[in-house]
Amino acid sequence: MKKSVVAISVVAALAVLWAGGTWYTGKNLEQQYAEKIADLNETLTQYLPPVDGNGLKVENVSYQRGFFSSKIVDKLVLQDHDQPIELVFESAVQHGPLPLARLQKLELKPVLLAGNAKLVNNSSVTTWFKAAKEQTPFSTDFTLDYNEKVVASSRFAALQWAEDNFEFKMSDLVIDSDTDLNAIGNIKLNLDQLSFSEQASETAHNSTALQINGIKMDSRQQQAKGFENLAVGSSRLTVNDISFDLQPGEQSDDSPLKLQISDTSIDSEVQLNDGFIDISSKNLLGKLLIDENHFGQFQFDLGIKHLDGKSLNDLVELLKNMPADGEFTPEQDEQGKQLLQTLMANYPQLQFLPLAWRNEGGTSQLNLDIGFNNSDQVGENMLSLFSKFELSGEVNKQMLRSLLTTVVEMNNPDMTDQGQVQTIDDSYQAASADFLVDGTFIDTPEAFTANLILENGVLKHNGEVVPEEKINEFVMSMVMAAAFYNMSDDDQYNQDDEQWGDDGEIYPDDQLDDSFSPADEGYDLAIPDLSPSDLEGLPEAAPQQ
Repeated sequence: MKKSVVAISVVAALAVLWAGGTWYTGKNLEQQYAEKIADLNETLTQYLPPVDGNGLKVENVSYQRGFFSSKIVDKLVLQDHDQPIELVFESAVQHGPLPLARLQKLELKPVLLAGNAKLVNNSSVTTWFKAAKEQTPFSTDFTLDYNEKVVASSRFAALQWAEDNFEFKMSDLVIDSDTDLNAIGNIKLNLDQLSFSEQASETAHNSTALQINGIKMDSRQQQAKGFENLAVGSSRLTVNDISFDLQPGEQSDDSPLKLQISDTSIDSEVQLNDGFIDISSKNLLGKLLIDENHFGQFQFDLGIKHLDGKSLNDLVELLKNMPADGEFTPEQDEQGKQLLQTLMANYPQLQFLPLAWRNEGGTSQLNLDIGFNNSDQVGENMLSLFSKFELSGEVNKQMLRSLLTTVVEMNNPDMTDQGQVQTIDDSYQAASADFLVDGTFIDTPEAFTANLILENGVLKHNGEVVPEEKINEFVMSMVMAAAFYNMSDDDQYNQDDEQWGDDGEIYPDDQLDDSFSPADEGYDLAIPDLSPSDLEGLPEAAPQQ
């Protein structure tokens, strides 16, 4: 047999296999699509449960399957009271294993499908299309391989929208991802510019502008081995510049303000070590300028460590299965308590190492390192909650003086040099005295320092034992403060409208109409005008004990 005949036969066989695979893939995709939509809606309900009948769901509008490709129309429906918002997406999907578009690019790796999707203009998104200058506000190109890996490149188009005295601008937002169907994998985001501005008017007394430049995110995650609901990996978020500008209008008493934050970064990492999850976050604010005055650099590092992986995984699963009304069943509530107890039983740790403020004078910082006991070791003493408690602070004297110098010079630009020096010295002496009140800080040659350390069940402040009654007073003040700040204005008003009844119960005012009221009985509540002679003959007051 001639080689050419063999070659033609092989090509013909491959073509038949490709065509057959394409047809089979297209058929299977259509059969599974409704199931995938149902799974997606179940996930949306888990993470965004409906509230007062308002919710989010995905609906398939149409599915037109061809031999080589399919056309799909879906809509994302946000039920907002009686006015639903519908985002309609059109998708063109080419069937695998070798979609035509990939063959044209000589991309020969077999995939289940390849396609693109875009947002369609309708009454719900007319303003969005207008702000995008009639471009498609959202579009994405994607592939899905046989291992259920999704590679996508998504784009939100640049926007410019203005109404009355308000303006919003955004450059293209691009998101590149390579993840599984649970969005675990590698994600990169890039947004060059985002800005808001509002001009002074009758309703806004000041002109304000906020601009954010150079937003980038790079996240690399993978499934935590042995835990379905947990992911490990690292992520980095950076922002080049954030600027805020306030200019008072004619009717405003405010002063101008310019705020600039540069070189911000957040580096996070989640690790799995011997069945325990460790979470760390390093946060840096590179430079803070207020009205062009340099206020230094801020660093905030957070660590949450030794979290039992199984309990944490089961807790996430419990949250995913929360009922649609947002309330746990009694069984789920009890399960949640047991999982939290198990987390605490494995001695989790909380660390702020450090919270630091640096300027040209030096560094001041606060360090906090806390370890928790399990429930069996917790007694009536609040300190028994902790297996470790270390709080230390250091205020660098040169840093403090540099900070006060910046503040005084900024607030008193017309003051003489001698006056500024005197004001800085007075401010430094006043701040130093405040630090030393009641031995809060210790005065050392370089800094004011303080520490609060738990040693053998005893809390010590700068080496001195803290009496238990002082601890109880502090805890009570914190509880009362939290209760006060958590109380809404409506709660205050409702309490004002309540009275105690004769049976010891509290009733609203309108249910106590028959209760005694001096004003209703015609009593004169005015303070009587008494003279010394009116008091003659009355018994002497008993002495106060």
